[in-house]
Amino acid sequence: MDENDKKVVESFDLISQLENSAWNHNNHYYKRVIKMIKTPQASVLDIGCGDGDFLSLCLDHGYRCVGVDFSSGMIEKAKKNVNAANCDFICGDIYDELPKFPKESFDAVVSFAAMHHLNYEKILPLIERVMKKNGIYCVVDIFDCSTPLDYLFSICAIIPNIIRKKTTRYNEQQSAEAQRIWKEHGKLDKYMKYSDIQAVIHRAGYKYKLRRLLYFRYMLLIRF
Repeated sequence: MDENDKKVVESFDLISQLENSAWNHNNHYYKRVIKMIKTPQASVLDIGCGDGDFLSLCLDHGYRCVGVDFSSGMIEKAKKNVNAANCDFICGDIYDELPKFPKESFDAVVSFAAMHHLNYEKILPLIERVMKKNGIYCVVDIFDCSTPLDYLFSICAIIPNIIRKKTTRYNEQQSAEAQRIWKEHGKLDKYMKYSDIQAVIHRAGYKYKLRRLLYFRYMLLIRF
């Protein structure tokens, strides 16, 4: 873990102390991802599980879950939010933790707004090893807008974003300290361009589906 990674971990430890909002741009896509997991009683790994929101939804569907996050603060928060016998939490570096799982351990590996802190070329072979046949790897993350089409999707998100802010707890005023913490965290984020994401997955040799989403996100799906 390099110095930037350590700063990211420290930042998430601080974020873990903030109150959750009822909605954010990531959980808008939770149900869409759940629909892709068609295996009954699936085993699901959430990389960068944060406070465990997505895992709670998985447990409602009867899935067996593992959440991994490199922030001890986030893991402790997730344990409080997700009280279930069918969910394990691991605090650690995903590159170190993935090799510890037996081969073909999971029907689905998911990640929400965490892959921009990781490396696709490094992590994909590790995911392939733990994935069951016909298992899915699904990522929802943020990309760096750089083309007219990218900006068009951003513009299309403006009205839905305004509606969400007016109709959910998303619009609650953050404290000055919370705003400061998020602002400092934003300085650590490094996003790939959409074309670069396409290129790195193509070089890895996997069949994939990649598409832009509203709210400045993309979705990557690889079926093994």
